[in-house]
Amino acid sequence: MLTGFDFENKYDYSFYENDYLTTIERIKILYNNHARPYLMLHENVKNSPFYDKILILKQFCNSPIHCTNRTLEDYIKWKNIDVKFENKEYDFCYNY
Repeated sequence: MLTGFDFENKYDYSFYENDYLTTIERIKILYNNHARPYLMLHENVKNSPFYDKILILKQFCNSPIHCTNRTLEDYIKWKNIDVKFENKEYDFCYNY
């Protein structure tokens, strides 16, 4: 999954917000269908106000050890990361 690339080359706040929310939604869809996402970041994602959260999602999703049978919330607690995800629906994991 590619995140942080704008086909219209605008890169404004609304793009980054929509990109972040659709990334979450695409991850949930993949997990609900028992597929592990692999998150790829476009170089412009560094300018996103959601960059810290996207990095956490990338670390979580791109490592099968971290995302198997562990929710995102558990991963954040385990890594002692000080970032708040606003909604419990982001607590997804890959369960066998």
